[in-house]
Amino acid sequence: MLLAPVAALRETGEVIMRTLTGTPVVWMAGLSGWLALLAWVTVDGWAALPPQYQRWNEFAAVVREASVPHKLSGPVNRIEHVKDSAYRVRAGKCHVDVVLTVGAATTSTGEVLIGPSVIKQVDVGERRCE
Repeated sequence: MLLAPVAALRETGEVIMRTLTGTPVVWMAGLSGWLALLAWVTVDGWAALPPQYQRWNEFAAVVREASVPHKLSGPVNRIEHVKDSAYRVRAGKCHVDVVLTVGAATTSTGEVLIGPSVIKQVDVGERRCE
């Protein structure tokens, strides 16, 4: 079962190499070329999350923040996205504003890592009531 994809890759690599060079080439050269291309393409895919997934990460950070329920007087009715990295959490006639600090992931030495943004800090404002 596992040999079928390898055989298909070998045939595809040979056809492409024959087309480019006009002569048959060892199938391993074609396979290694495809693997190199695949590795190159996937590295660029680690750059950032699509906006909808980044928004879900931010929403999860707001929900996980333990100080929000303590500042509000009742159960949460609604969480609104106000602007980039800013949310408003409502409970009855009161609300708190939550601002997220988002940045690049870094190593312990401060080097920037390739990948999705990281939520570094969650700031919860004071309760305001209407």
